[in-house]
Amino acid sequence: DLKLQFLYFIDTALHIMSASSLNISVKTPDEVLTSISVGVKDTVADVCSKIAEELGIRGFQLEYEGSIMTQKGKLFMDYGIAGDDEIRVVAWDKQKEKEDLIKAQKDGNYAAAIVHAQQLHVNASIDDPLTPSEQILILEVFEKHISQKERECSRTTQPADSKMKTELGDLCDTALRMGSTYKIPVDATSQLVDSLRIQGDICSHRLTAECTLAMSDMCQDYYNRAMASAVALRRTSPTLLKLELNRGVFTARKDKEGACKILKDAFDSAIASLDTVSDEDYRDTTFIMQQMRDNLTVWVQQDDEDSL
Repeated sequence: DLKLQFLYFIDTALHIMSASSLNISVKTPDEVLTSISVGVKDTVADVCSKIAEELGIRGFQLEYEGSIMTQKGKLFMDYGIAGDDEIRVVAWDKQKEKEDLIKAQKDGNYAAAIVHAQQLHVNASIDDPLTPSEQILILEVFEKHISQKERECSRTTQPADSKMKTELGDLCDTALRMGSTYKIPVDATSQLVDSLRIQGDICSHRLTAECTLAMSDMCQDYYNRAMASAVALRRTSPTLLKLELNRGVFTARKDKEGACKILKDAFDSAIASLDTVSDEDYRDTTFIMQQMRDNLTVWVQQDDEDSL
């Protein structure tokens, strides 16, 4: 992926130069911008934002062609119509960015998807703000990539485990900072519940990187707010059931009995109203209920084994 290749180059250049940051120059047809600092943790979106501020424009994306060379401690990026070594600055297209994000997500390429997600986030404006569905799309992409990273952490041993947990924590922190700026109307119930639930899920993943009481409390707060916002949802709503499932999984970290109660109560309430589920929701509802049953089975078996 173009943007990931650019990020990889930045990381490599910093490593070769043994530096935590470097300055870049963007050569334009009529001027040269200098002293734009690029740090180790800067994303392409960060770089674009800094350059856009210097240019006094709303946003753009970078297109890479050829190679980029470091020279005397600076990274030089050229853009233009043609050339062997250049990065072009082109007009930012929100619809194309969303399409690229959705395609990368569908392909399971979450690392690429979050680059597109960050572009959507950084280029949002008062005149063209992110819609609730776009906010949730961005959070979902981050949560899926974070979940993937968490699974990788569980299969990795020291010392690589420490580095991966740091990366996991950084991803979670980035997603939570972005999520804290999102505002979804209270009358958009399902979308509000989804947004709060996903941020709670990200906090839960964050505990894998660093288990602190403050983060655990933040996670619980997101789930509590989501539950308070979900009171009007049907007991069979996939949105509510997904919240109950993930809230239960989080609770199981410290209280298996409490987690079992959460899932059993939600499952029994949904079963009692299953004949009212719409055709549109039936597949998602029954799938989540099966996940609830599977988790309950595992937890009960673990308790039985522990008692023995």
